[in-house]
Amino acid sequence: YCYCYCYEGGVEKDPQGAFEGFVKAATDGHTQAMYHLGICYENGFGVTKDIKQAFKWYKSGALHGDCRAQTEVGYFYRYGMGVEKDDVKAVHWYIRAAEGGHAVAQYNLGLKFLNGQGVELSKVK
Repeated sequence: YCYCYCYEGGVEKDPQGAFEGFVKAATDGHTQAMYHLGICYENGFGVTKDIKQAFKWYKSGALHGDCRAQTEVGYFYRYGMGVEKDDVKAVHWYIRAAEGGHAVAQYNLGLKFLNGQGVELSKVK
Protein backbone atom coordinates (compact mmCIF):
# COMPACT_ATOMS: atom_id res chain seq x y z
CA TYR A 1 0.00 0.00 0.00
CA CYS A 2 2.74 2.49 0.97
CA TYR A 3 4.78 1.54 -2.08
CA CYS A 4 1.89 2.58 -4.32
CA TYR A 5 2.07 6.10 -2.91
CA CYS A 6 5.82 6.17 -3.57
CA TYR A 7 5.80 4.84 -7.09
CA GLU A 8 2.32 5.69 -8.41
CA GLY A 9 1.23 2.05 -8.41
CA GLY A 10 -2.27 2.82 -9.62
CA VAL A 11 -2.80 5.74 -7.24
CA GLU A 12 -1.67 9.36 -7.23
CA LYS A 13 1.82 9.80 -5.80
CA ASP A 14 1.62 10.88 -2.15
CA PRO A 15 4.99 11.09 -0.37
CA GLN A 16 3.42 12.21 2.93
CA GLY A 17 0.92 9.33 2.87
CA ALA A 18 3.69 6.86 2.05
CA PHE A 19 5.84 8.20 4.88
CA GLU A 20 2.98 7.94 7.38
CA GLY A 21 2.26 4.38 6.26
CA PHE A 22 5.91 3.41 6.64
CA VAL A 23 5.98 4.92 10.16
CA LYS A 24 2.97 2.85 11.20
CA ALA A 25 4.34 -0.35 9.68
CA ALA A 26 7.85 0.19 11.07
CA THR A 27 6.60 0.86 14.59
CA ASP A 28 4.58 -2.35 14.27
CA GLY A 29 7.85 -4.19 13.55
CA HIS A 30 7.77 -4.45 9.75
CA THR A 31 11.44 -4.69 8.76
CA GLN A 32 11.07 -3.53 5.15
CA ALA A 33 9.21 -0.44 6.36
CA MET A 34 12.17 0.38 8.63
CA TYR A 35 14.43 0.30 5.58
CA HIS A 36 12.03 2.48 3.58
CA LEU A 37 11.79 4.99 6.44
CA GLY A 38 15.56 5.28 6.20
CA ILE A 39 15.17 6.08 2.51
CA CYS A 40 12.47 8.68 3.28
CA TYR A 41 14.62 10.44 5.87
CA GLU A 42 17.80 10.23 3.79
CA ASN A 43 16.14 11.78 0.74
CA GLY A 44 13.47 14.01 2.28
CA PHE A 45 10.64 11.93 0.82
CA GLY A 46 7.42 12.92 2.63
CA VAL A 47 9.43 14.30 5.55
CA THR A 48 12.22 16.81 6.18
CA LYS A 49 15.60 15.32 5.28
CA ASP A 50 17.34 14.06 8.44
CA ILE A 51 20.48 11.92 8.10
CA LYS A 52 20.52 10.94 11.79
CA GLN A 53 16.93 9.67 11.58
CA ALA A 54 17.80 7.87 8.35
CA PHE A 55 20.64 6.09 10.13
CA LYS A 56 18.39 5.24 13.08
CA TRP A 57 15.83 3.53 10.83
CA TYR A 58 18.40 1.82 8.63
CA LYS A 59 20.08 0.44 11.76
CA SER A 60 16.75 -0.72 13.15
CA GLY A 61 16.06 -2.60 9.92
CA ALA A 62 19.64 -3.92 9.90
CA LEU A 63 19.31 -5.30 13.42
CA HIS A 64 16.14 -7.08 12.29
CA GLY A 65 18.07 -8.75 9.45
CA ASP A 66 17.26 -6.64 6.38
CA CYS A 67 20.30 -6.97 4.07
CA ARG A 68 19.56 -3.70 2.27
CA ALA A 69 19.45 -1.84 5.58
CA GLN A 70 22.68 -3.56 6.69
CA THR A 71 24.36 -2.34 3.52
CA GLU A 72 23.15 1.22 4.15
CA VAL A 73 24.46 1.14 7.73
CA GLY A 74 27.82 0.03 6.36
CA TYR A 75 27.70 2.86 3.83
CA PHE A 76 26.90 5.43 6.54
CA TYR A 77 29.89 4.24 8.59
CA ARG A 78 32.11 4.13 5.50
CA TYR A 79 31.48 7.79 4.69
CA GLY A 80 30.68 9.16 8.17
CA MET A 81 27.12 10.14 7.30
CA GLY A 82 25.39 11.15 10.54
CA VAL A 83 27.85 8.97 12.47
CA GLU A 84 31.59 9.00 13.00
CA LYS A 85 33.44 7.45 10.07
CA ASP A 86 34.49 3.92 11.06
CA ASP A 87 35.80 1.42 8.50
CA VAL A 88 35.75 -1.45 11.01
CA LYS A 89 32.02 -0.94 11.65
CA ALA A 90 31.41 -0.52 7.92
CA VAL A 91 33.07 -3.88 7.29
CA HIS A 92 31.01 -5.49 10.07
CA TRP A 93 27.76 -4.44 8.42
CA TYR A 94 28.94 -5.26 4.91
CA ILE A 95 29.81 -8.77 6.10
CA ARG A 96 26.34 -9.27 7.59
CA ALA A 97 24.66 -8.08 4.40
CA ALA A 98 27.07 -10.00 2.15
CA GLU A 99 26.35 -13.22 4.06
CA GLY A 100 22.68 -12.57 3.33
CA GLY A 101 23.45 -12.45 -0.37
CA HIS A 102 23.35 -8.68 -0.95
CA ALA A 103 25.46 -8.05 -4.08
CA VAL A 104 26.28 -4.38 -3.36
CA ALA A 105 27.53 -5.30 0.12
CA GLN A 106 29.64 -8.08 -1.38
CA TYR A 107 31.19 -5.59 -3.81
CA ASN A 108 31.80 -2.97 -1.10
CA LEU A 109 33.30 -5.62 1.17
CA GLY A 110 35.61 -6.70 -1.64
CA LEU A 111 36.83 -3.11 -1.99
CA LYS A 112 37.52 -2.96 1.74
CA PHE A 113 39.65 -6.11 1.54
CA LEU A 114 41.38 -4.91 -1.62
CA ASN A 115 42.33 -1.60 -0.01
CA GLY A 116 42.87 -2.87 3.55
CA GLN A 117 40.28 -0.50 5.01
CA GLY A 118 38.86 -1.76 8.29
CA VAL A 119 40.33 -5.21 7.60
CA GLU A 120 43.72 -6.70 6.81
CA LEU A 121 44.55 -6.21 3.14
CA SER A 122 43.69 -9.34 1.15
CA LYS A 123 43.55 -9.60 -2.62
CA VAL A 124 42.39 -13.22 -2.24
CA LYS A 125 39.24 -12.40 -0.27
